[in-house]
Amino acid sequence: TYTGHFVSNYILQNYGPSGYNLKWAIAGTNVRRLEKLRGQLLKGVTRDIGETRAEPVVIEVIQVNKSQRPEDFEEMCERAKVIVSTDLGPSSKSGIPLIRACLEKGCDYLNSSPEALWSYKVISEFHEEAMEKNVRIVLACGGFTALADLAVFQLSQQIP
Repeated sequence: TYTGHFVSNYILQNYGPSGYNLKWAIAGTNVRRLEKLRGQLLKGVTRDIGETRAEPVVIEVIQVNKSQRPEDFEEMCERAKVIVSTDLGPSSKSGIPLIRACLEKGCDYLNSSPEALWSYKVISEFHEEAMEKNVRIVLACGGFTALADLAVFQLSQQIP
């Protein structure tokens, strides 16, 4: 996805590899697309955000089964500190097993999905457990919600 490319480029530019001990992976259902993205990242190719400082680095590719088997998510979360989900959607269908895996393995979760009702469900269902386990669940962040935020801001400027 565009968002996945953008986030991957941002991580590479801002957190590694030069001078940093960054261990990371990209995950998804289409290994061929992931391999292509990894190749672009390793060559320092960027998309719409400038040049990277890419040096030889290992970026692991993890295939996640389309059936969203919990063990796929658990394996991924066991090997990570943070999961940034940019296109697992619809989140209302596939996000819950991933959040459960994050909670099980103590891995933080960040999602860019604009699904408001799903976000409410996640907060209602997982907030207490996340607090107890010190796991951060960050929902609806990023570009998808920016347009709605700007519209609300503009509307608020029109109300006396």
